[in-house]
Amino acid sequence: MLATQPLHQLVQDSKASRAFNGNLLPSNNNASVLDLENLRSITVVEDDSKQSVPVAVGIFHSYTPNQYYCSAVATSDKYNDVFVNLAPIKRKAGEIGVSEDVADNHYVYKVAEKKTELKDLSGFSPYYSVFGKPEATPLLQSVIDELIDNAGHKNFDMKKNITVDLYVGEKSNDESIDLWRDKSGFVVSDKYRFLEYEVERPKLLSLLESSAKPSEYKFESLSAKTAVLFLDYDSNITVIDRQEYLEFLFGLQGVRGTVAIDAENQPVGYVLTLGERVLQLYADTEEIAESILLHHLRSETVPILQFFVISNNELFKKISAIASNEKRVNRYHTRILPSNVKWGNVFFLNMGAHLY
Repeated sequence: MLATQPLHQLVQDSKASRAFNGNLLPSNNNASVLDLENLRSITVVEDDSKQSVPVAVGIFHSYTPNQYYCSAVATSDKYNDVFVNLAPIKRKAGEIGVSEDVADNHYVYKVAEKKTELKDLSGFSPYYSVFGKPEATPLLQSVIDELIDNAGHKNFDMKKNITVDLYVGEKSNDESIDLWRDKSGFVVSDKYRFLEYEVERPKLLSLLESSAKPSEYKFESLSAKTAVLFLDYDSNITVIDRQEYLEFLFGLQGVRGTVAIDAENQPVGYVLTLGERVLQLYADTEEIAESILLHHLRSETVPILQFFVISNNELFKKISAIASNEKRVNRYHTRILPSNVKWGNVFFLNMGAHLY
């Protein structure tokens, strides 16, 4: 059985862990996102007698046959200055903490070899430096490479696209960005800016109320009866089938939602929150998005709100003026910018959990 405490410590500060409020990894028989059919994971353990101590984990979401979103990659600090080679090991579903139905989606490796320095290859031909197999790689790069390997190499460069979101601004983050971009092929920068804001709820309410107009829409809270409205609207802004993912979110303890309905009883937008985090906010227009958010937050009690925004609207500019804290996020892709989402309908996105 994998040691759960080190595993949770690895990912506790990740965007994905916060997005799922501790339900990212199996724990105490709680629902785990790893049981979703479209999730894949890589876990790396120490090569000791038990092979149970995790030192790295990587999780990615296969949201179409050729498109993947990397939710989390985390490595132990003790491997910051070494190079490794990995070897696969067999583990049963129960040892990994997932159901038998999805066991084939989750892979475990051991650190088979560690090196503190690599041979000087400067005298070798340029061909070798570009196409030759490296003697060993940093643990982060090794995990990324295994994620790519398990996505399948067939038509990888021609068809398959992987997206990752990385915090920027700190030296350690910048160094990992270099590994993602320069060593693992995440060379396409997104055209949008992304930020994580922390805002006092009273200030956000005041901002929304200052520009509020009489609403022509009806608002319904998330329930077993109204869940279909959330699913219907989600399917209108993408061709991606997200029913399993959304139903998992709906089932998390503490999740609340509000959907706006027009005069023809059609959904025109919705918001989901979990504690202090606004998970996602989508709407046909910015005015509708603000109305949904205002209606929803009036019944919230948390003092602080956190969420990720995209720079394709005026709402994020308004919020930037009242935010108490912000973190910049860069989005990178291996091949192209995803085009199967109506980004004009996306205001807050569940970064770390999904593409949007």
